[in-house]
Amino acid sequence: MNHPLGGELLAYSDLDGAHGVGPARGEALAALARTARGRVLVAGPHDPGLIDAISADRLTLLVRARSDADTLAARYPAAAVYTGDLFALEAALDPDAAYDTVVALAGLDRLTGPEADRPEWTEVLRRLTARLRPDGTLLLGIGNPVGVHRLTAPPAPAADQDWVDDVGGPGLDEVLRELRRPVVRAYAGFPSPVAPTVLIGADTPDSGVLQAALLRNTAVEGALADPSRVAARALRSGSAMALAAAWFVVAGSAAAADLPSAVPESAGSTGRTLEESISLAAAKRDLPAVRELLQAWQQGPAGVPADQVIVEPAGLTALSASIEPAEALRRLAAVLIHNGHAYAWPHEGVADLTVALAAMAGIELNPADVPDAAAPTWHDLVAERDELARLLAEAQAQRAAYQQLADEREQKLRETLHLVELLSTSGPARMGRAFVGGVRVARRTARRFRLR
Repeated sequence: MNHPLGGELLAYSDLDGAHGVGPARGEALAALARTARGRVLVAGPHDPGLIDAISADRLTLLVRARSDADTLAARYPAAAVYTGDLFALEAALDPDAAYDTVVALAGLDRLTGPEADRPEWTEVLRRLTARLRPDGTLLLGIGNPVGVHRLTAPPAPAADQDWVDDVGGPGLDEVLRELRRPVVRAYAGFPSPVAPTVLIGADTPDSGVLQAALLRNTAVEGALADPSRVAARALRSGSAMALAAAWFVVAGSAAAADLPSAVPESAGSTGRTLEESISLAAAKRDLPAVRELLQAWQQGPAGVPADQVIVEPAGLTALSASIEPAEALRRLAAVLIHNGHAYAWPHEGVADLTVALAAMAGIELNPADVPDAAAPTWHDLVAERDELARLLAEAQAQRAAYQQLADEREQKLRETLHLVELLSTSGPARMGRAFVGGVRVARRTARRFRLR
C-alpha cells in the first residue's frame, strides 16, 4: 500500500533514470543486499531487481516520487510503501518502530526533496540510523565528490535532480566517524556511484581479475580520459578508495564472513593480466618473454583482449568473449605506446607496432588490415598533441644545430678564401708568379729551338 507523506514529488521519477543517474542497481550491490535480514527499511531509489535480492520478514520502502511509489506498491503488495522524504517518514512511523536492516545504497542526498531547505548530511544520517536496532545492520552508499567518474567527465548540464548547487559531499572518513557503529566492510565502487560493477574492499590486494573487471568498462564518449584505465591504475597504486565513484559501507552486526571481500571475487587467482605481463616484459626489453606470451595468446584465447586474459602457472585464462584478433593486437599496441613500453620495437605508430607484435606471434598481418582506432578521449588527443609538440621541438632543435654547423663552416670557408686572397696579393706571391711565368716562357722557347 502507498502511504503519501509530506515532500513527495509528483511529475517526477527517480526509477526511470530520465531525471538523473537513476536508482541503485546491479549485481554487485545485490551481493550486499542479500545480507539484509528481518525487518528491513529500504530508503531511497533502488531498482526492483535489487529489492528482489532482499530477504525480509517485513519490508518497508521509502521513495520521494509518487509514480515510483505506485510502481513499487504494485510489485510488492505486502510491503509498506511511503512517498516523501525521510523526515516525514519519521513522523508517520511508530516512535518505537525499529528495523533490523536499513538499506540506503543510493546515498543520503536522495532522501529529501527540493521543497524544504536542504538539511546537513549529518542530520540525514542521524535520522536514518535512528530507526536501526542497536544490533541492526546498515547498508549505506556514499557518493565520492572527487571520484574517477567526476575527474574524467567533461562538463555537462545539470540534471533535473541537481536542484541545489553541487558543493560536494562528505568524505568516507567523515561518514565513518559520524556513524558511531562498527564498520564490517567498506568498499570502493567503480565505475558508477549507483550502478557499480566492481566493489573493492579496503584491504583487498591488487589482482589481475579485478584489473580485468575494471577494464571491461568501456570508455565514456567524450570523456577527458578513459575512466576504466584510471581506475585500474588507482587499484595498482593502492589508491582505489580515494578515487572510487562511491563508497559502500556495511556497518553494525553483520558477519564479515557473509560479505564478499571484493566483487568479483578474486581470492583464487593471483595472476596478472596478459596486458600487464607483456608491458612489464617489454619495459625490461625481455623480447623472448614477450614472444612467448604473444605466441601462447595466439595459440590459445586468440582474439580475447589482452586485458581480459589472466596469466597463471597453468596457462592463460580468458575472462571475456573474443573480438577480432587484429583488433585485440591493435589495442595491445596502443597500450604499449601509451605507457611508454614500445621502445623495444622500431615503429611509426600503432598500426606499425601491431604488425610487429603479430610477427612476433608468428602471424603475418598486412598494415592495411589493422582496424582503425575508436574515437579518442580528450586525454588521448592531448597526449597526441604533446607527442607532436615533442617531435616538432626535436626537429626544430636539429634544424638549429644543422644551421649552426653550416654557419660555422661558412665562416671558416670565408676565412680561408680571405687568407688565399691575402697570399695572392703579397710580394712573394707576385715574385713567385713572375718566376713561374719566366719558366713557362723559357720552356716554350726551348721547344721552338728543338723543332728547328
